[in-house]
Amino acid sequence: MRRLPFIIQIILLSLSLSAHADRVYYQIKMSGNPVGYITYEVKPDGDDLTMQTIVLFNIGQSELNQKVKLAADTRLNSQTQLPIEYQLSTYINGFTQSTVETTFEGDTATQRIVAGGQNFDNEISLPEPTYLVDDNFRIDHYNVVLRQFDFRKRGTQSFNVVTPLAVPRQPKTVEFRLTWAGGEKLTVGETVYQTEWLQGYHNGLEMDFWFDKQSRRIVKWDMPSQSTEILLADDSVLPRQDAIENRLAALRQDSDLPRLNVNRELGAAADLIALQMRLDLQVTVSGELGLDVSNQWFEGKVHPSTGTANIVGVLNVKSYELPERAPKPRPIQDSRADESPGGIEVKAREIAAGADASYDAVEAVIHWVTKEISHIPKMVSVEECLSNKSGNALARSRLAVELIRSLGVPANVLGGLLYTNNGVFVQHHWVEVNLGGNEDWLAMDPLTGETEGIGAAHVALWRGNGRLAAKPGKMEVLDFQSAMITWQDLIPLQVSERNQYTIERDGGPIGKSANRVERIITHDGIQCYQIEGALSLDDEVHGQIIAHSRLYLTLNGKALYYQSEMDVNGETTSYEYTREGTRFRFTKDGERFKMWVEKVPHFIGDFSFWGWDLIFRQQELSTELQWEVNLLNPRNAALRSSHIIVEDAEEIVVNDQELSCFRINVDGQLFWVSSVGRLIRYHDPERKLTAELDL
Repeated sequence: MRRLPFIIQIILLSLSLSAHADRVYYQIKMSGNPVGYITYEVKPDGDDLTMQTIVLFNIGQSELNQKVKLAADTRLNSQTQLPIEYQLSTYINGFTQSTVETTFEGDTATQRIVAGGQNFDNEISLPEPTYLVDDNFRIDHYNVVLRQFDFRKRGTQSFNVVTPLAVPRQPKTVEFRLTWAGGEKLTVGETVYQTEWLQGYHNGLEMDFWFDKQSRRIVKWDMPSQSTEILLADDSVLPRQDAIENRLAALRQDSDLPRLNVNRELGAAADLIALQMRLDLQVTVSGELGLDVSNQWFEGKVHPSTGTANIVGVLNVKSYELPERAPKPRPIQDSRADESPGGIEVKAREIAAGADASYDAVEAVIHWVTKEISHIPKMVSVEECLSNKSGNALARSRLAVELIRSLGVPANVLGGLLYTNNGVFVQHHWVEVNLGGNEDWLAMDPLTGETEGIGAAHVALWRGNGRLAAKPGKMEVLDFQSAMITWQDLIPLQVSERNQYTIERDGGPIGKSANRVERIITHDGIQCYQIEGALSLDDEVHGQIIAHSRLYLTLNGKALYYQSEMDVNGETTSYEYTREGTRFRFTKDGERFKMWVEKVPHFIGDFSFWGWDLIFRQQELSTELQWEVNLLNPRNAALRSSHIIVEDAEEIVVNDQELSCFRINVDGQLFWVSSVGRLIRYHDPERKLTAELDL
């Protein structure tokens, strides 16, 4: 791989090595313009610490624009903070450019670089102690070194550092000099830090660090010669969906909150735009039910009891966006109450200073709560939430409502369920405000930061005080729509679904082929089915075959990963296909091949009947339907195109059951498929093979 220009290697981050999980965010600026962000998390792991880092940024302009991602894992000794292991993967425009793996032991580091389809191995001699400083965007490594600086002595201090290069040339250990340049107050965002200014130098590079001794983090990193600076930030620097996902993750980690699992995977919560569910829920309410909010409608009955309600029926939820017409201006109320410093009214006017309309004021309040009030799994009073700047979702929503009401805008707390990805709804609270009349109630969420509308992931059940009962009941997803994947795009698979086929040649059984949808997982940030396959064959033509395979398939039927291990007459071979961008890299018996599979294929081996089943399920079948598919034989990476024709509809008998099927012809092979695409029978006249589903 050609090494990237250093102007894009001078990117970011610091690290507070604490005894608990800690996530930090930085913004990357070049020539004063934001170009990306970095997020990292440090976690204790036994006697060690692990750092997981993601760097995302753009370089270049227009058609020359490059989207760069670096994903890194670093393991350190928690006492000495010396490196133990380091892994770095570099991606440009979605394609893997290189991977680096480095292991440190005593006075030696061993490194393997995989780049351009080739492997490069290095061994590095290390003086003791030697710290890790990867100058490819890894200021968290610099932060480890800055923690070793003795601020009592000040002056210039030197440290041994090694850079495990992501290019095929020999790394080396160099001296990293840090010089104390004085103390300096530094304002980043709305926070003032008392920092120590350190000037750094190594490998001909000059840089400046502003280090906060209290948090033990770099607040700012600057490379004047490259017009680049990195600033401590919060998750507002992330793209909207990434920021929301981080906040949803915090909610899921609150084990005290009731939650419900549903029968469908709905994609990313931030992309959910419509939802239809059948409810049979028990809720405890002291206020009123909130099923009648503007973005949802309910068809069913509510059976009230003392302090509880049983909700039975179908609920439809849609995303809601602020109407295009501007909200009516509303004078901000000049309340005389509670003039004490830190009081609700004082804080509200401070937050809404300069707002000349109700929406501007309300938006400022919601964004302030989102940014300034930390989410913790603890219910506190409004006053405590404001003074301590922390609370759970209900406390934060009550605080937002009180701030908004003090500005003369009607507001309520809404409660119910929030979809948090992975098929899980968690009890949650947010707010609704009235911007100009009874018809203008608008939901907003201080957790997710949604103010210009709210997604269908929010299911309102009550206003004011309420909660799910100890035995909340159940709900079933009937239909949904996502901005990324529509309901019609999803292939009809169910977790735990299993298909097994009996294989025959010339009328005699020779083996079994089976598959099972094990679960829904997240692979490379994409929701997908994990499908396990198995084959057992004893045949005069092919011999004895035992095979196991694994496929990761997106919810709308695109292959992300395929792995297989096949034993043929006692000789075992393994195959692996890893999707990188729109292409696949082929690995056989651990050896990577330079060749790429350029098209996204369906994996079809000699006896992959369940692979055909997946192809047919992605079509709405009808007679005379024809289409083309790309097929890949995983044993030899041979890619071919096949033409599929639905010839006719006919009745067949399987295990004394009469079934209506479509007869499908693929290059002379015949398939009998149910109306929903399930493969029932297969026949290859040339190979004299038949396979039939075990019903």
